[in-house]
Amino acid sequence: MQIIWKDEDIIELKVSAANGLFSGATDVYSTQKELIDFAKKLVNFPTANDVLEYKAGIIEDYAYCNLRFYCIDNAGHIGISITLMGENYTGFGMYTEDQVKLNLVVVPSDIDYFQKLLYRMAVAQEGTVTLKGNI
Repeated sequence: MQIIWKDEDIIELKVSAANGLFSGATDVYSTQKELIDFAKKLVNFPTANDVLEYKAGIIEDYAYCNLRFYCIDNAGHIGISITLMGENYTGFGMYTEDQVKLNLVVVPSDIDYFQKLLYRMAVAQEGTVTLKGNI
C-alpha cells in the first residue's frame, strides 16, 4: 500500500498485490480514520479465529480493494484473500473493468510488523507499507 495523494478528507492509496502467479494493482480512496482503525484491529491478530477485512473504494465504481485476513490453522498461519478491481483505459474511448483475486499466507510476526508500519503511514498520511507472504 502506498499513499499517492491526500487532502484534508480523503487519502488515495495504490494497493498492489502479487503471489508469484497472479498480480494486480488499483488506486482507491480511503480516509485516515479508516486506515488507523484497521491498523488498530490488527494489533495481536489473530485471536480466536478472527476474521478482519479492510475495504476501500466502491465495487460498482472506478476501483475497489478488499483485504480479508483469517486464521488458517492452530500453528498461527494467516491467510490473506486480496481482491483488487479497477477500470482500465484501453484506448479509443473504451474502458474495461479488470479484477484479480489472490491469496497469501503469512505468520503473525509479519502481521505485527505490517501493523506497526501501517499505523505510522496512516498517522503521517504518507509512505508505503509492504506485507510479504513467506509460505
